[in-house]
Amino acid sequence: MFEASLPHMGLLPWLENLALQPAATILIVIMTMTTAGLFGLHAIVTGTFLLVIFTGIPTGVADLVLMQALLVGWGLASTVSIGSLSIATGAVLFRVPATRLIPLRNVLFVFATGAVVAAILAVLNGIFAAAA
Repeated sequence: MFEASLPHMGLLPWLENLALQPAATILIVIMTMTTAGLFGLHAIVTGTFLLVIFTGIPTGVADLVLMQALLVGWGLASTVSIGSLSIATGAVLFRVPATRLIPLRNVLFVFATGAVVAAILAVLNGIFAAAA
């Protein structure tokens, strides 16, 4: 449904006009996944929207790299999301509030790691583009 309605929303032309570089697209995917997780959104919801959006416009990002960015964002989001199974299970098993299992150092870690992995994926994307 989202894919069918997306062209009528005006979001795709707006994104195309931004002319994002592939590295920016990779970073946006990872950071959006992580931020949404921090706000409690499950990664499958965020990932579905991001894939529909970024496969609907030419991004210059190889499909393999886009999927890897999504999976990295998913993993990082699970580290800081009260909606993730690992946080929920840990909270129940150790009888602590879920919010105590997400300290500031974890939040800083996921965003720093996301930036580093985005840079690595951007380099890999450039290699894939050169090979094509």
